[in-house]
Amino acid sequence: KRAPSRHLAQGSMRFLCALLSMLALRVSAWSPHLARFGISPATQVAATYSPSMGPAKDGPFTPAVLLAKVVLGEPQLLKLRGKAISIHSQEIKKFCADYGVDSKMQQALIKKAKAVGSDLGFLS
Repeated sequence: KRAPSRHLAQGSMRFLCALLSMLALRVSAWSPHLARFGISPATQVAATYSPSMGPAKDGPFTPAVLLAKVVLGEPQLLKLRGKAISIHSQEIKKFCADYGVDSKMQQALIKKAKAVGSDLGFLS
């Protein structure tokens, strides 16, 4: 049985994911207005260097991420993104432990999650 605080954190993360999903749908309609702030889905946003991944790609969640950057500020966005990535990696590790997946496959799943996150625009 999971601890109540962990359950609350998971509920908060689910809420955040749902909120970001809804924002992504709405923000795409705002793209012309975001140009006033110098933001467009094609804007290259500074990303952390990753030799195997290359620059972040534009995806369906890019407008929401760029809006969050404006609303929250880049430092807060990076902190929130780091926390979400950390929680997601922990969940992948728990899944692998529950089903006896070896560490090599676990690392491959985490790497795949990073690639899919980039494709979806979460790393913009």
